[in-house]
Amino acid sequence: MKAGKRDNIRGMVESSKQNVMAFKNEKAMKNKQEQKEKIEYEKRLIYQYEREAQNLEQEEEDLIKILQQLQVDEKGAFEELENAMITASLAKQLPERAGRLMKK
Repeated sequence: MKAGKRDNIRGMVESSKQNVMAFKNEKAMKNKQEQKEKIEYEKRLIYQYEREAQNLEQEEEDLIKILQQLQVDEKGAFEELENAMITASLAKQLPERAGRLMKK
């Protein structure tokens, strides 16, 4: 009878050990899966941020090109204005000089 109880207790101890081991294994697998999901999520975030950075760099490049073109246009407009002012000034001075030359 004592041997039967002893065997019964040993069986319960072994069963408990197996249950604990199964629980630990399940928990480890769950943690591993959670880590994998976290890594995948972080990879997606990194990819998203890299795409966003590329888009911002492209937008910056486009804006710089627009600014450079505006500067070229502005320079051309100032040159035209300068030429127009010189032409207007010369046109005004020519009749005055011609009149002075005629008086001499």
